[in-house]
Amino acid sequence: MIKKISPKSLVSQICLIMLIGLSLVLSLSLQIYSDEREQVLNYVSSDSTLDRLSSLIFILNKTPFDLHKDIISASQGVGFDLSLDRKPIVIENKKTFYQRNCTT
Repeated sequence: MIKKISPKSLVSQICLIMLIGLSLVLSLSLQIYSDEREQVLNYVSSDSTLDRLSSLIFILNKTPFDLHKDIISASQGVGFDLSLDRKPIVIENKKTFYQRNCTT
């Protein structure tokens, strides 16, 4: 079956090889571009998060302590969890997190 659709002339074979090579190079460049774009988006996201956090710290320094919990809860968002506790809310190791939660 492959012999039926494979080109017979040398020019056709060279064109087929060039098309295959071009498609491989195109797919590789698309992969590189998408990875680079993802890195830029992550940088922009972290940069805006730091700006948001610095603004929140500035506001907390200017307001009375009684309002801090309300301001923190109003500033929460998707993927943006804040806490005034001394205990971190970031999970250091997922394996130990699952071990602690599965054993209880």
